Amino acid sequence: MYDYNYNVMQKHYFDNTKLMYTDTDSLVYLIKTEDFYKDLIENPNLIDRLGTADLPPIHPCYTTARKKVPGFFSDELKGHMMTEFCALRAKSYAYNIYAGEDDAVRDKDDKFKVGGEKIKAEVVKQNAVKNHMTLKDHRRCLFDQAGVEAYKENISICSFKHQFMTIKTRKLTYNSYDDKRVVLDDKIHTLAHGHYSLEDNDEQINDWLDHEIDAGGLD
Repeated sequence: MYDYNYNVMQKHYFDNTKLMYTDTDSLVYLIKTEDFYKDLIENPNLIDRLGTADLPPIHPCYTTARKKVPGFFSDELKGHMMTEFCALRAKSYAYNIYAGEDDAVRDKDDKFKVGGEKIKAEVVKQNAVKNHMTLKDHRRCLFDQAGVEAYKENISICSFKHQFMTIKTRKLTYNSYDDKRVVLDDKIHTLAHGHYSLEDNDEQINDWLDHEIDAGGLD
């Protein structure tokens, strides 16, 4: 991951790329270029790190040479364009895909539209993600704007001492507090804890009461 970022992307694009988000096995970049896929074709050092078997067969970068081979990155958007990305914290983000005429077309498994908003919210029930969470509210939460309903009611059936019961809880769905990085005042850029530019006693440690605790109850 680090090798790809610093020795491939940064060396090729310099200031024209910005790492927006990282996860265990993924990277999200903002890249300023006329045609990223043209860059891949013309620069083996870029495409040699990618498995492009998920792209459409008519795509100029398509090849099955590295299909399912561990250690290669793949294009999660399958050749489509991401127009907006908003991450609140680890495992919690939303983005929009522009797929042209394919915006309203379902994928081959008939599970979701190719284009449009995609929401990632770990530990949040899928029905809450699908029916209540939006990219707009992610943006509002990030910039502390009004109008965000941070908690959503969740009803589930659980077993306790061999007795089934219906439990109603209020689940925290929007949370912009990131304990892994120090978030700067613009709410976009971050620094690592211990960064030289941060004062020893001022790492923006705020009173984030109730940010890490779900309010819940039994009915």
